[in-house]
Amino acid sequence: MPSKFTNTAGSLALAASGLWLITLAIFWYGEDVFNDWNTTVYLVWTASILAAGVLTFVATLGLRQRHNTAGTLGTVGLVILGIGVLVGIVAWAVPGWMLFQGVGMLLVVLAIRSEGQAPRPASLAYGSGMLIGVVTHMVLTLMKVGTPDQYGDYPVAWRSGITVGLIIVAAGLFGIGTWLRSETPADTAATPEQTPVS
Repeated sequence: MPSKFTNTAGSLALAASGLWLITLAIFWYGEDVFNDWNTTVYLVWTASILAAGVLTFVATLGLRQRHNTAGTLGTVGLVILGIGVLVGIVAWAVPGWMLFQGVGMLLVVLAIRSEGQAPRPASLAYGSGMLIGVVTHMVLTLMKVGTPDQYGDYPVAWRSGITVGLIIVAAGLFGIGTWLRSETPADTAATPEQTPVS
C-alpha cells in the first residue's frame, strides 16, 4: 500500500530525475573534464553523480515497498544498484557505474513486473535507461564513430551514451516519482481496539 515513505520516495525520485539532468548538463558544460581534467568541474560532476545515485537508490527502496517485493531478484537488484552508486566515486568510469546501476534497476523492475502497479512506460524507462546508454556507448566505440581523443577514447561515444542513458532514466524517475507522490498514504494509525465487554 502507499505510505508516507513511498510518498517521500516519490519526492526523492523527482529530485533524482532533476539531478541526473543536472549531472548531464555539468558533463556537457565541463567537456574539459575529459580533456584537461579540470579538477573543480570533475569534483562537482562526481558529487552530482553520487548524490543522484543515492537519491535513486532510496527512491528504489520506496518503489519496492510500494509493490511489496522483498524477493531475491529485487534484493540482488538493490545490491547491484548500491554497488553502482559506489562505483560512481570513479566518475570518469562512466560505462562502469552506468552498467552496475542499469543492471540493478532492470532487476528491480523485473521483480515488480507481476504487480503491475507502477506506470509501465516509466518503469520501462527507469529499468532500461542506463543499459541503453551503455550499449550506445559500446556500439559507437566499436564503430569508431568520430575522432579519438588523446586517451584513445571516442568523445562522440561518451557523449551519446551518457546523454541517452541519463535522459531516459530521468524520464523514468520523473514518471515513477509523480505516481508515488500522487498517492494518498494508507492510514497507518490503528483503530483503537475495542475491549471485549465481560
